[in-house]
Amino acid sequence: MMFWGISLFIVLLAGAITLWPLVRSHSRWRLAAVAAVMALPLIIYWMYQGVGTPAALSPEAMTSGVPADGDMATLTEQLRQRLSESPDDIEGWVLLGRSYKSLQNYPKAVQALETAQRLAPGQALIVVELVEARLFASGNPQITAEMTALLEQAVKADPTLQKGLWLLGIAAAQTGDDRSAIGWWERLLMQVQPDGPVSQTVTEQITQARTRLGEPSPTIAAPKIAAEAKTAAEQKTAAEAETVAAESWPGVVINVALGASATAAMPQIPNGAVLFIIAREAGSSGGPPLGVRRISQPVLPLQLTLTDKDSMMPQRPISLSAGIKLQARLSLTGQPTPVAGDWQSTSTQVDLANGELTQLILGQKVE
Repeated sequence: MMFWGISLFIVLLAGAITLWPLVRSHSRWRLAAVAAVMALPLIIYWMYQGVGTPAALSPEAMTSGVPADGDMATLTEQLRQRLSESPDDIEGWVLLGRSYKSLQNYPKAVQALETAQRLAPGQALIVVELVEARLFASGNPQITAEMTALLEQAVKADPTLQKGLWLLGIAAAQTGDDRSAIGWWERLLMQVQPDGPVSQTVTEQITQARTRLGEPSPTIAAPKIAAEAKTAAEQKTAAEAETVAAESWPGVVINVALGASATAAMPQIPNGAVLFIIAREAGSSGGPPLGVRRISQPVLPLQLTLTDKDSMMPQRPISLSAGIKLQARLSLTGQPTPVAGDWQSTSTQVDLANGELTQLILGQKVE
Protein backbone atom coordinates (compact mmCIF):
# COMPACT_ATOMS: atom_id res chain seq x y z
CA MET A 1 0.00 0.00 0.00
CA MET A 2 2.88 2.38 0.70
CA PHE A 3 4.09 1.86 -2.88
CA TRP A 4 0.70 2.80 -4.30
CA GLY A 5 0.35 5.76 -1.92
CA ILE A 6 3.71 7.23 -2.96
CA SER A 7 3.01 6.54 -6.63
CA LEU A 8 -0.40 8.21 -6.57
CA PHE A 9 0.99 11.21 -4.67
CA ILE A 10 3.71 11.68 -7.30
CA VAL A 11 1.16 11.40 -10.12
CA LEU A 12 -1.13 13.94 -8.44
CA LEU A 13 1.75 16.32 -7.80
CA ALA A 14 2.96 16.11 -11.40
CA GLY A 15 -0.53 16.65 -12.73
CA ALA A 16 -1.15 19.59 -10.41
CA ILE A 17 2.09 21.29 -11.43
CA THR A 18 1.33 20.74 -15.12
CA LEU A 19 -2.24 21.99 -14.95
CA TRP A 20 -1.81 24.65 -12.24
CA PRO A 21 -2.09 27.65 -14.62
CA LEU A 22 -5.49 26.44 -15.76
CA VAL A 23 -6.62 25.69 -12.20
CA ARG A 24 -5.71 29.19 -11.06
CA SER A 25 -7.42 30.84 -13.99
CA HIS A 26 -11.10 31.71 -14.16
CA SER A 27 -11.44 30.45 -17.68
CA ARG A 28 -13.94 27.87 -18.87
CA TRP A 29 -11.14 25.25 -18.70
CA ARG A 30 -10.77 25.46 -14.92
CA LEU A 31 -13.24 22.66 -14.08
CA ALA A 32 -11.75 20.44 -16.79
CA ALA A 33 -8.26 20.97 -15.34
CA VAL A 34 -9.38 20.03 -11.82
CA ALA A 35 -11.13 16.92 -13.16
CA ALA A 36 -8.00 15.91 -15.07
CA VAL A 37 -5.83 16.18 -11.93
CA MET A 38 -8.24 14.00 -9.93
CA ALA A 39 -8.61 11.43 -12.72
CA LEU A 40 -4.88 10.91 -13.31
CA PRO A 41 -4.39 8.26 -10.57
CA LEU A 42 -7.30 6.19 -11.91
CA ILE A 43 -5.96 6.45 -15.45
CA ILE A 44 -2.47 5.36 -14.36
CA TYR A 45 -3.90 2.46 -12.36
CA TRP A 46 -6.00 1.34 -15.34
CA MET A 47 -2.93 1.47 -17.62
CA TYR A 48 -0.90 -0.54 -15.14
CA GLN A 49 -3.60 -3.20 -15.02
CA GLY A 50 -3.19 -3.58 -18.78
CA VAL A 51 0.53 -4.36 -18.74
CA GLY A 52 1.11 -6.14 -15.46
CA THR A 53 -0.50 -8.13 -12.70
CA PRO A 54 -0.79 -6.13 -9.47
CA ALA A 55 -2.05 -9.31 -7.76
CA ALA A 56 1.55 -10.53 -7.81
CA LEU A 57 2.74 -7.55 -5.79
CA SER A 58 1.29 -8.46 -2.38
CA PRO A 59 1.56 -11.78 -0.51
CA GLU A 60 -2.02 -11.37 0.73
CA ALA A 61 -3.33 -11.24 -2.83
CA MET A 62 -1.48 -14.36 -3.92
CA THR A 63 -4.42 -16.50 -2.79
CA SER A 64 -7.29 -14.21 -3.86
CA GLY A 65 -8.06 -12.03 -6.82
CA VAL A 66 -5.34 -13.61 -8.97
CA PRO A 67 -6.32 -14.16 -12.61
CA ALA A 68 -6.96 -17.70 -13.81
CA ASP A 69 -3.84 -19.61 -14.72
CA GLY A 70 -4.45 -19.11 -18.44
CA ASP A 71 -4.89 -15.34 -18.06
CA MET A 72 -1.96 -15.11 -15.70
CA ALA A 73 0.26 -17.04 -18.09
CA THR A 74 -0.77 -14.76 -20.96
CA LEU A 75 -0.03 -11.60 -18.96
CA THR A 76 3.30 -13.03 -17.85
CA GLU A 77 4.29 -13.87 -21.42
CA GLN A 78 3.33 -10.35 -22.54
CA LEU A 79 5.49 -8.90 -19.78
CA ARG A 80 8.42 -11.15 -20.76
CA GLN A 81 8.15 -10.00 -24.38
CA ARG A 82 8.06 -6.36 -23.29
CA LEU A 83 11.20 -6.88 -21.21
CA SER A 84 13.02 -8.29 -24.24
CA GLU A 85 12.60 -4.80 -25.70
CA SER A 86 13.40 -3.01 -22.42
CA PRO A 87 15.98 -5.26 -20.71
CA ASP A 88 17.02 -2.54 -18.22
CA ASP A 89 13.57 -2.29 -16.60
CA ILE A 90 14.37 -3.37 -13.02
CA GLU A 91 10.78 -3.16 -11.76
CA GLY A 92 9.62 -5.16 -14.78
CA TRP A 93 12.02 -8.00 -13.98
CA VAL A 94 10.88 -8.04 -10.34
CA LEU A 95 7.25 -8.18 -11.47
CA LEU A 96 8.09 -10.98 -13.91
CA GLY A 97 9.77 -12.96 -11.13
CA ARG A 98 6.76 -12.57 -8.87
CA SER A 99 4.42 -13.55 -11.70
CA TYR A 100 6.39 -16.73 -12.36
CA LYS A 101 6.24 -17.52 -8.64
CA SER A 102 2.45 -17.21 -8.67
CA LEU A 103 2.46 -19.67 -11.61
CA GLN A 104 4.77 -21.96 -9.57
CA ASN A 105 7.41 -21.74 -12.29
CA TYR A 106 10.16 -21.20 -9.75
CA PRO A 107 13.24 -21.75 -11.99
CA LYS A 108 12.06 -18.96 -14.32
CA ALA A 109 11.24 -16.81 -11.30
CA VAL A 110 14.84 -17.24 -10.14
CA GLN A 111 16.17 -16.28 -13.58
CA ALA A 112 14.03 -13.12 -13.73
CA LEU A 113 14.98 -12.02 -10.22
CA GLU A 114 18.67 -12.76 -10.81
CA THR A 115 18.45 -10.42 -13.80
CA ALA A 116 16.91 -7.76 -11.57
CA GLN A 117 19.68 -8.30 -9.03
CA ARG A 118 22.37 -7.85 -11.70
CA LEU A 119 20.75 -4.54 -12.67
CA ALA A 120 20.40 -3.39 -9.04
CA PRO A 121 22.92 -5.30 -6.88
CA GLY A 122 22.06 -5.50 -3.21
CA GLN A 123 18.60 -3.93 -3.46
CA ALA A 124 16.83 -5.28 -0.38
CA LEU A 125 13.44 -6.01 -1.95
CA ILE A 126 15.01 -7.97 -4.81
CA VAL A 127 17.19 -9.97 -2.41
CA VAL A 128 14.15 -11.11 -0.41
CA GLU A 129 12.16 -12.04 -3.52
CA LEU A 130 15.14 -13.96 -4.92
CA VAL A 131 15.72 -15.87 -1.68
CA GLU A 132 12.07 -16.95 -1.63
CA ALA A 133 12.19 -18.03 -5.29
CA ARG A 134 15.37 -20.06 -4.71
CA LEU A 135 13.78 -21.68 -1.66
CA PHE A 136 10.74 -22.87 -3.64
CA ALA A 137 12.87 -23.87 -6.64
CA SER A 138 15.06 -26.07 -4.47
CA GLY A 139 12.15 -28.29 -3.42
CA ASN A 140 13.67 -28.23 0.07
CA PRO A 141 11.72 -26.41 2.80
CA GLN A 142 14.86 -25.73 4.84
CA ILE A 143 16.08 -22.12 4.75
CA THR A 144 19.88 -22.33 4.58
CA ALA A 145 22.38 -20.30 6.59
CA GLU A 146 23.35 -18.45 3.40
CA MET A 147 19.72 -17.54 2.71
CA THR A 148 19.29 -16.38 6.31
CA ALA A 149 22.35 -14.12 6.08
CA LEU A 150 21.00 -12.52 2.88
CA LEU A 151 17.59 -11.97 4.47
CA GLU A 152 19.16 -10.37 7.55
CA GLN A 153 21.15 -7.96 5.38
CA ALA A 154 18.02 -7.07 3.41
CA VAL A 155 15.89 -6.45 6.50
CA LYS A 156 18.68 -4.39 8.06
CA ALA A 157 18.68 -2.20 4.94
CA ASP A 158 14.87 -2.01 4.81
CA PRO A 159 13.10 -2.96 8.09
CA THR A 160 9.69 -2.67 6.38
CA LEU A 161 10.17 -5.80 4.23
CA GLN A 162 7.36 -7.93 5.63
CA LYS A 163 8.22 -11.03 3.59
CA GLY A 164 11.80 -10.83 4.85
CA LEU A 165 10.65 -10.70 8.49
CA TRP A 166 8.31 -13.65 7.90
CA LEU A 167 11.02 -15.80 6.31
CA LEU A 168 13.54 -14.91 9.03
CA GLY A 169 11.03 -16.07 11.63
CA ILE A 170 10.60 -19.36 9.78
CA ALA A 171 14.38 -19.79 9.47
CA ALA A 172 14.84 -19.24 13.22
CA ALA A 173 12.04 -21.68 14.08
CA GLN A 174 13.55 -24.32 11.78
CA THR A 175 16.76 -24.19 13.79
CA GLY A 176 14.88 -24.40 17.10
CA ASP A 177 15.51 -20.75 18.00
CA ASP A 178 11.91 -19.88 18.88
CA ARG A 179 13.01 -16.81 20.84
CA SER A 180 14.45 -15.20 17.71
CA ALA A 181 11.47 -16.37 15.65
CA ILE A 182 9.12 -14.54 18.03
CA GLY A 183 11.26 -11.41 17.72
CA TRP A 184 11.08 -11.39 13.92
CA TRP A 185 7.34 -12.11 13.86
CA GLU A 186 6.52 -9.46 16.46
CA ARG A 187 8.31 -6.90 14.28
CA LEU A 188 6.17 -8.09 11.37
CA LEU A 189 2.99 -7.92 13.45
CA MET A 190 3.57 -4.22 14.08
CA GLN A 191 3.43 -3.52 10.33
CA VAL A 192 0.33 -5.41 9.22
CA GLN A 193 -3.38 -4.64 9.45
CA PRO A 194 -4.40 -5.53 13.03
CA ASP A 195 -7.55 -7.47 12.18
CA GLY A 196 -6.41 -8.95 8.86
CA PRO A 197 -5.62 -12.57 7.96
CA VAL A 198 -1.85 -11.93 7.96
CA SER A 199 -2.04 -10.65 11.54
CA GLN A 200 -4.00 -13.70 12.60
CA THR A 201 -1.53 -16.10 10.98
CA VAL A 202 1.50 -14.38 12.51
CA THR A 203 -0.16 -14.30 15.93
CA GLU A 204 -0.82 -18.05 15.69
CA GLN A 205 2.86 -18.69 14.91
CA ILE A 206 3.96 -16.57 17.87
CA THR A 207 1.55 -18.45 20.11
CA GLN A 208 2.91 -21.82 18.99
CA ALA A 209 6.51 -20.65 19.45
CA ARG A 210 5.74 -19.47 22.99
CA THR A 211 4.06 -22.80 23.70
CA ARG A 212 7.20 -24.65 22.62
CA LEU A 213 9.17 -22.44 25.01
CA GLY A 214 6.73 -23.27 27.81
CA GLU A 215 5.55 -19.68 28.12
CA PRO A 216 2.05 -18.26 28.36
CA SER A 217 0.86 -16.44 25.24
CA PRO A 218 0.05 -12.82 26.06
CA THR A 219 -2.53 -10.95 24.03
CA ILE A 220 -0.71 -9.38 21.09
CA ALA A 221 -1.25 -6.42 18.79
CA ALA A 222 -4.24 -4.15 18.40
CA PRO A 223 -7.21 -3.78 20.77
CA LYS A 224 -9.58 -5.40 18.28
CA ILE A 225 -7.48 -8.58 18.22
CA ALA A 226 -7.18 -8.43 22.01
CA ALA A 227 -10.95 -8.31 22.35
CA GLU A 228 -11.45 -11.24 20.00
CA ALA A 229 -8.54 -13.39 21.10
CA LYS A 230 -8.76 -16.35 23.43
CA THR A 231 -7.23 -16.09 26.87
CA ALA A 232 -3.59 -17.13 27.17
CA ALA A 233 -4.61 -20.32 28.94
CA GLU A 234 -7.04 -21.26 26.18
CA GLN A 235 -4.45 -20.54 23.51
CA LYS A 236 -1.89 -22.70 25.26
CA THR A 237 -4.37 -25.57 25.69
CA ALA A 238 -5.40 -25.45 22.03
CA ALA A 239 -1.78 -25.28 20.84
CA GLU A 240 -0.79 -28.19 23.08
CA ALA A 241 -3.69 -30.26 21.74
CA GLU A 242 -2.58 -29.55 18.18
CA THR A 243 1.00 -30.50 19.03
CA VAL A 244 -0.09 -33.79 20.58
CA ALA A 245 -2.27 -34.56 17.56
CA ALA A 246 0.61 -33.86 15.18
CA GLU A 247 3.06 -35.98 17.16
CA SER A 248 0.63 -38.92 17.23
CA TRP A 249 -0.11 -38.80 13.48
CA PRO A 250 1.51 -41.81 11.81
CA GLY A 251 1.53 -40.25 8.35
CA VAL A 252 0.13 -41.32 4.99
CA VAL A 253 1.36 -44.55 3.41
CA ILE A 254 1.78 -44.11 -0.33
CA ASN A 255 2.47 -46.60 -3.12
CA VAL A 256 4.01 -45.08 -6.26
CA ALA A 257 4.29 -46.99 -9.53
CA LEU A 258 4.76 -46.34 -13.24
CA GLY A 259 1.68 -46.63 -15.43
CA ALA A 260 1.62 -48.85 -18.50
CA SER A 261 2.21 -45.95 -20.91
CA ALA A 262 5.15 -44.66 -18.85
CA THR A 263 6.70 -48.13 -18.66
CA ALA A 264 6.40 -48.58 -22.42
CA ALA A 265 7.89 -45.16 -23.17
CA MET A 266 10.62 -45.38 -20.55
CA PRO A 267 12.00 -48.90 -19.95
CA GLN A 268 14.63 -47.47 -17.62
CA ILE A 269 14.51 -44.39 -15.42
CA PRO A 270 17.29 -42.04 -16.58
CA ASN A 271 20.12 -40.88 -14.35
CA GLY A 272 19.39 -37.65 -12.54
CA ALA A 273 15.64 -38.29 -12.34
CA VAL A 274 13.90 -37.22 -9.13
CA LEU A 275 10.54 -38.32 -7.74
CA PHE A 276 8.53 -35.61 -5.99
CA ILE A 277 5.59 -36.40 -3.71
CA ILE A 278 3.62 -33.18 -3.26
CA ALA A 279 0.96 -32.57 -0.61
CA ARG A 280 -1.43 -29.63 -0.88
CA GLU A 281 -4.43 -28.47 1.09
CA ALA A 282 -7.62 -30.11 -0.20
CA GLY A 283 -9.45 -27.65 -2.41
CA SER A 284 -6.46 -25.38 -2.96
CA SER A 285 -5.78 -24.12 -6.47
CA GLY A 286 -2.09 -23.28 -6.16
CA GLY A 287 0.55 -21.67 -4.00
CA PRO A 288 3.35 -23.34 -2.06
CA PRO A 289 2.59 -26.95 -1.05
CA LEU A 290 2.03 -28.12 2.51
CA GLY A 291 4.76 -30.72 2.17
CA VAL A 292 7.16 -32.31 -0.29
CA ARG A 293 9.18 -35.55 -0.32
CA ARG A 294 12.10 -35.61 -2.76
CA ILE A 295 13.58 -38.98 -3.80
CA SER A 296 16.61 -39.00 -6.08
CA GLN A 297 17.03 -41.82 -8.60
CA PRO A 298 13.93 -43.72 -7.41
CA VAL A 299 13.43 -47.44 -7.96
CA LEU A 300 9.79 -47.99 -8.88
CA PRO A 301 7.43 -49.26 -7.66
CA LEU A 302 8.10 -48.07 -4.12
CA GLN A 303 6.25 -47.46 -0.87
CA LEU A 304 6.85 -44.53 1.48
CA THR A 305 5.22 -42.75 4.40
CA LEU A 306 4.65 -39.01 4.19
CA THR A 307 4.80 -37.45 7.66
CA ASP A 308 4.99 -34.02 9.29
CA LYS A 309 8.76 -34.15 8.77
CA ASP A 310 7.98 -33.49 5.09
CA SER A 311 6.09 -30.27 5.88
CA MET A 312 7.32 -27.14 4.10
CA MET A 313 7.02 -25.23 7.38
CA PRO A 314 7.33 -26.87 10.81
CA GLN A 315 4.79 -24.36 12.12
CA ARG A 316 2.21 -25.68 9.67
CA PRO A 317 2.37 -29.47 9.83
CA ILE A 318 0.49 -31.57 7.29
CA SER A 319 -1.43 -33.36 10.03
CA LEU A 320 -3.35 -30.23 11.05
CA SER A 321 -5.19 -30.21 7.72
CA ALA A 322 -8.58 -31.89 7.59
CA GLY A 323 -7.75 -33.25 4.17
CA ILE A 324 -5.00 -33.04 1.59
CA LYS A 325 -4.47 -33.91 -2.05
CA LEU A 326 -1.41 -35.84 -3.13
CA GLN A 327 0.37 -35.95 -6.45
CA ALA A 328 3.53 -37.75 -7.58
CA ARG A 329 5.74 -36.43 -10.35
CA LEU A 330 8.81 -38.06 -11.86
CA SER A 331 11.04 -35.22 -13.02
CA LEU A 332 13.48 -36.49 -15.64
CA THR A 333 15.62 -33.35 -15.24
CA GLY A 334 15.45 -33.16 -11.44
CA GLN A 335 13.58 -29.81 -11.57
CA PRO A 336 10.77 -29.35 -9.00
CA THR A 337 8.47 -27.69 -11.57
CA PRO A 338 6.83 -29.69 -14.38
CA VAL A 339 8.78 -29.93 -17.64
CA ALA A 340 7.65 -31.49 -20.90
CA GLY A 341 8.49 -35.19 -20.84
CA ASP A 342 7.97 -35.67 -17.08
CA TRP A 343 5.45 -38.22 -15.82
CA GLN A 344 2.93 -37.47 -13.09
CA SER A 345 -0.08 -38.95 -11.34
CA THR A 346 -3.52 -37.45 -10.94
CA SER A 347 -4.18 -35.44 -7.77
CA THR A 348 -5.70 -37.78 -5.19
CA GLN A 349 -7.63 -36.42 -2.22
CA VAL A 350 -6.87 -38.05 1.12
CA ASP A 351 -8.80 -37.93 4.37
CA LEU A 352 -6.07 -37.93 7.03
CA ALA A 353 -8.36 -39.59 9.56
CA ASN A 354 -9.04 -42.81 7.62
CA GLY A 355 -5.43 -44.07 7.37
CA GLU A 356 -6.02 -45.85 4.05
CA LEU A 357 -3.18 -46.73 1.68
CA THR A 358 -2.90 -44.22 -1.18
CA GLN A 359 -1.99 -45.35 -4.70
CA LEU A 360 -0.29 -42.86 -7.05
CA ILE A 361 0.22 -44.07 -10.63
CA LEU A 362 2.57 -42.13 -12.91
CA GLY A 363 0.43 -42.31 -16.02
CA GLN A 364 0.18 -38.74 -17.32
CA LYS A 365 2.94 -37.35 -19.53
CA VAL A 366 3.59 -33.64 -19.14
CA GLU A 367 3.30 -31.96 -22.54
